[in-house]
Amino acid sequence: MTLPGLEVDTDLRWHVLTCLARAGAADDARIEAELERDPTDLGERSAATARASRPDPDAKAWAWDRLLADTSLSHTMSRQLWGGFARLDQEEVLAPYTDRYLDALDSVWSQRSLDWSIDFSAAMFPHWAASPALLERVDDRLSGTELPRPLRRVLLEQRDTLVRTLQARACDRAGR
Repeated sequence: MTLPGLEVDTDLRWHVLTCLARAGAADDARIEAELERDPTDLGERSAATARASRPDPDAKAWAWDRLLADTSLSHTMSRQLWGGFARLDQEEVLAPYTDRYLDALDSVWSQRSLDWSIDFSAAMFPHWAASPALLERVDDRLSGTELPRPLRRVLLEQRDTLVRTLQARACDRAGR
């Protein structure tokens, strides 16, 4: 399909493919085909985002495992993965990762760089599971063991967003 005046360049192709992947309309074969068309570093990163965006348990497990197991993963590639992984509209497929996120924080903060740990903790915070139960778990974590100060700050910031989300939902339910 062509549209007069619209140039479908590499960036637009990756954007459209990632949107299709996020909707479950593009599988790994389609992503791999686009990567063959664009075998650049940017293509590799875009393919990772598209794969992690898929609303599929295998896609989420692939991204999660890569993020936590591959300590050689660049910060840039990590950003691509968590950008595709943490989709608010995929709460059902992401549900198992709420506990995994909270459980992974100690190892992330003991094994990774400060910058990577901060970015991971913020980007992968389970906002998809916004609920009073998540708020309680975050509060427990904040009041429990001694946390690295930067992690405490990230959790407090994410907690604030979570509280505002819950308040906004309550207003919506009340018809305000």
